[in-house]
Amino acid sequence: MNSQLVKGAALVNKQFQDHGKAFNQGLMQGRDPNAIANAEYEAKMERRNNEAKIDSYMNSLPADFDVSQIPGKYRDKISSFLTAGKQAYADEAMNIGEYESGSDEYIAAVSKMNSVKNSFKNLKNQFDMFGANKKEVAESMLEGLYSKGNNTSEMSLLTSVYTDELDIEIGEDGNIGFLTEEGVTNFGDLPDYFNKDYASGDAIMKMSNQIYKAGIPLNSATRMMYENNLYNMIEKGGIATLKSLARDDFFNRGGIPGITDEELSDPMQRDAVEKKIVDHFMNVMNTQAQNGAAAKQNSTGGGGSGSKKTVAHKKAESKMKSLNAHWSADVTAETDFTMLNRYMPASYKIQADEGQIHILKSAGDKYQVEATLDPKDPNSIFDIYRYAGIDNAYWPGASPEEDVVEEPEFQ
Repeated sequence: MNSQLVKGAALVNKQFQDHGKAFNQGLMQGRDPNAIANAEYEAKMERRNNEAKIDSYMNSLPADFDVSQIPGKYRDKISSFLTAGKQAYADEAMNIGEYESGSDEYIAAVSKMNSVKNSFKNLKNQFDMFGANKKEVAESMLEGLYSKGNNTSEMSLLTSVYTDELDIEIGEDGNIGFLTEEGVTNFGDLPDYFNKDYASGDAIMKMSNQIYKAGIPLNSATRMMYENNLYNMIEKGGIATLKSLARDDFFNRGGIPGITDEELSDPMQRDAVEKKIVDHFMNVMNTQAQNGAAAKQNSTGGGGSGSKKTVAHKKAESKMKSLNAHWSADVTAETDFTMLNRYMPASYKIQADEGQIHILKSAGDKYQVEATLDPKDPNSIFDIYRYAGIDNAYWPGASPEEDVVEEPEFQ
């Protein structure tokens, strides 16, 4: 085509010519009409391929999320972010067909488009979490479930965030930032909070009630057993349990006295704080044991220790005392259980197997597991009482519905 245009231009210098006619003649000279049609078809198909490629890129862009579920205060900013992102994505999609695959320009365009997609996903995920957290925090605050062991400044920040008090900014990566007086706090950097550890509080209350109902002062073995159980409870629950037991009103208004906020927040003081908590509750339990013993003595007429007890009661208490002497939190699978088994019925025995301690029952020439004992669980002694045949009426804090193994024979 270019050579024909040049020839047509050369003729202008020689003679007058109808320029339109000359142009068309020069354009068509030597061209096959079929070739022209083919070229037009190929150009059309190339345009369609480019359009299809762009459509494919645009379809891979995440759909807008429902901003109607977003607080009205933030909708305009989110809509602006989404609109700008889609425009940037579309611009790169329009241009990418002009780049050679694998070229720096192509890689840069793909990277930009992926960044837009990821920012949309990130923004949606964060606002989904924002909505879920808002509901959870509101319930905890309104129902008084949150622990007083939480940092008050951090709780104030969370309250401001989840009541839509703060303005936001949205980063290029879709991260939400909340504008505070101190600067910007990213959503991912918001502090955690925890609720009151009712499970641990209830467990301590149950232990305390059992001790009172037993009506027996704590001895060194039972004291160590309960103490170890408290330490294990705190270790298992972690810092949330530690702070909740220290600050929440499970037993004392305002929590346990004598523990400062500075101590509670200092990781280096954790062992000291744990000891204060355990010592406090052990004092409570010791007092409960003494009060329970006094109440039990008064209920029998107050005529001296055991003055109104039946022979069966005295035997049960003597047997429990012997069992207590050989069972504590320090017992392991390597412990010799000969002394304990002296107080077990003939068809039962305590034995360790593969690192666990079981109560076994004879079944012909074999034994089957009836119960598995955890020495660190203070309630494990009650399993031993039960299989030792001790009437549950004499147990320390046993539930009335517990069954007693009716077998008076002893080894």
